[in-house]
Amino acid sequence: MLTVFGSINIDQVFSVPSIPLPGETVVGQKLMETNGGKGANQAVAAARVANGAFSVRFICAMGEDDHASLALSNLKENGVAATSISQKDVATGTALIAIDKSGENAITVLSGANDRLTAEDFAPSFHDETKTLLCQGEVPIGETFAALSNFKMRKPDGLAILNLAPVPAALSRAELQTALSAIDLLVVNEKESEDVQSILEQDLPSIAASFSLRIVVTQGPKGALIYEADQNLLAIASPQIKPSDTTGAGDTFCGVLAAFLTEGLSLREASELACKAGAMACLSMGAQSGMPTRDALLSHSFPTATTAK
Repeated sequence: MLTVFGSINIDQVFSVPSIPLPGETVVGQKLMETNGGKGANQAVAAARVANGAFSVRFICAMGEDDHASLALSNLKENGVAATSISQKDVATGTALIAIDKSGENAITVLSGANDRLTAEDFAPSFHDETKTLLCQGEVPIGETFAALSNFKMRKPDGLAILNLAPVPAALSRAELQTALSAIDLLVVNEKESEDVQSILEQDLPSIAASFSLRIVVTQGPKGALIYEADQNLLAIASPQIKPSDTTGAGDTFCGVLAAFLTEGLSLREASELACKAGAMACLSMGAQSGMPTRDALLSHSFPTATTAK
């Protein structure tokens, strides 16, 4: 089983001619409501490519409102087994997403019930069933780190993956060191990798070696870089596309990566498929709408690709 521990939102998505600067007002268009949240996105991406080969469980917290009903229905439709912790006095998480004409986005997240998720919600019985645990940074980071640590203590041979997105502004060096000591794989984008290096005052090869872990840095259209604990560096290519919406591309990458690692593929093989899936996700509006199924991912071919450098 692949278990995802993290956030779930309903996204309010609207198009704008440009992302507004501080103090600037722009007129938006085409408002739509979609399913989102990094945890939910990654669970859906994983379930679509798992295609029943193994179970994908998602542990989250929601309010008792219409948004919760919509979100749970969506998870079920995508083959995700959801363990939702209901919160009566707070709303289900919401994200406000502005997308400009180039496909770039700016996101404001209202956490709501996501802030109530705790490590204890990832019960020991789920640990025993879980082969891979995938976490992000959108729920309380201390609870996320505790969930990863508890999992590795109970199941040392399990695969613990942390997508540190976003990197909390107040994250301390000691907290980050503790977290990295409890995981096998860190996934970050270029900005997040800079934040991690700044906090630890080490470069990525040194971090990978110091904590005996692997690091994947996603680079959008340039693909991804894999830093091994032995300081070997691998570059993964990404297809060239004209994006409609980049929202959810990183989550697609993480979910697909975790799914294929759970199946037993190598990190390189899983990353290649994850880059392809991330590119496919950018061809549709909304965080989840473009996430490919297994058949679509394996059969689709792009006319050209660029080599990551």
